[in-house]
Amino acid sequence: MITVPIRFGISILFLSLLLISRCDMNWLTGTNLKGIEVTASDNSITITNNYFTTIHFFLVEQETAGRISWAAGCDGNPEHQIQPLKEKYILYDDIYGYEQDCVVICYWWVCTGDNGTVANHVNAVVVKTQ
Repeated sequence: MITVPIRFGISILFLSLLLISRCDMNWLTGTNLKGIEVTASDNSITITNNYFTTIHFFLVEQETAGRISWAAGCDGNPEHQIQPLKEKYILYDDIYGYEQDCVVICYWWVCTGDNGTVANHVNAVVVKTQ
């Protein structure tokens, strides 16, 4: 019989619970990343910002994304921002390269640095339109 000291057993249990609590099963669906939710409806994409800071975003159809050159920016354009704890609806017709029943990439980032002028850590969430 193998004996494990109680202190070691409690440490293993604590680490296991910590790892399980950090898992977000939404990564399997590709609709949630670090507090951002991206969902598709009949005529629009909804982006929900669950952060306490403004995010910036760019939506593009997946195949089009491979053919264009773009860079994340912090120009202050409110059309491409979502305020903290708010959501925004973007009609399919307003998505760059949109075609019916396509896959859309939602690139998003937070602007940091002096005066919020540096696009920091560009992330991407992929969602299929309906």
